[in-house]
Amino acid sequence: MIFVTAGEIRLGNAVHGPGAALFVAADTNYGFSTGPAGLSFINFRPSSPTYATADRSFVLDEADFFIEHVGKPQYLDA
Repeated sequence: MIFVTAGEIRLGNAVHGPGAALFVAADTNYGFSTGPAGLSFINFRPSSPTYATADRSFVLDEADFFIEHVGKPQYLDA
């Protein structure tokens, strides 16, 4: 689920603003663009967060990426 907190997300011809909740089925390839004011969102996932290109030639473990670049959140150290 993608929950828009600010700005706009464009999926196909549809534009969704703050408060919109969008559901994407598992194993669905999708992409989106932002509106002129940008986009902030929360992405809820039932499993480990990953990003992959459509052809799966590049797969990124997002949790590892953010821990490496930002550090581990304090709640994970408890």
